[in-house]
Amino acid sequence: VYQQACIKDAAEGNGHTLVEALAGSGKSTTQEEMICVIPRGLKVLVCAFNVEIKNAFKEREARILFRRPDLADKGGLEIKTICGLGFSVCRYAFKGVKVDEFKAYDQAQELVPGDEFKAYRSMLVKLGGLAKGFLIDNPRDAFLICAKRGDTELALVRIGVDPEKANEKDEQRAIDQMAKDLLALMNAARSDTSRVDFDDMWWLPLVLNLRGWGYDRIFCDEFQDLNYTQFQLIKKMIKRNGRVCVVGDKNQVIYEWRGGSVDMMDIFAEEMNAKRLPLHVT
Repeated sequence: VYQQACIKDAAEGNGHTLVEALAGSGKSTTQEEMICVIPRGLKVLVCAFNVEIKNAFKEREARILFRRPDLADKGGLEIKTICGLGFSVCRYAFKGVKVDEFKAYDQAQELVPGDEFKAYRSMLVKLGGLAKGFLIDNPRDAFLICAKRGDTELALVRIGVDPEKANEKDEQRAIDQMAKDLLALMNAARSDTSRVDFDDMWWLPLVLNLRGWGYDRIFCDEFQDLNYTQFQLIKKMIKRNGRVCVVGDKNQVIYEWRGGSVDMMDIFAEEMNAKRLPLHVT
């Protein structure tokens, strides 16, 4: 019953859809069926959270195209990771852009040189990825994320204060400096478009307002592990009258450390005015 409701929505429904799935509910097979029944003449994107999910869907692609040969036309059906989706936008905007997984580390080295700050730089890079996931771009929010997720002891060393002798004012100054460094690192990432790391791939299209291209339908699995910025990238890529269908399981959030959240599904439902369909049994 639950699977049939999802399939019928893909074929005949309108608006956006949130499928709330549980483990063992047959969500992969259901999504395959949903793609097979959509109307003809649509440009479709299957957006995967990571390469493993993308490859799993690639294994289903032949069956989908056998049933729907019209989707084999150029641009009819695309299967990409969220990073691959963003990188395709970056490549269109910045000719010759290269992937450099050490970009943020290099820029942190330039910002805070010295072997004694190696641990601080690593922490700052991790904070940068998290801040990008929340689209943080102002001193107040930078301070809040540094206070909550940063390492104050490393920041005290950064300002030349012995952590064992630090007082409350010292800690405040340390967090202030950490927030300034965080924003400086993000500004450096924004300014250098000759190379991108994996966080830049989904972040730069939003903060630089790069031109995307519209899909009529976007399907996204494991949505609970996407961060807010990745969700906004998906929104950017859908046509004005297009439809987004995301599938997620609040009990399976494993990437909270980089912005995934049990709240993402509720945020999607609210921002997209999406209907909720349960997928609880096989």
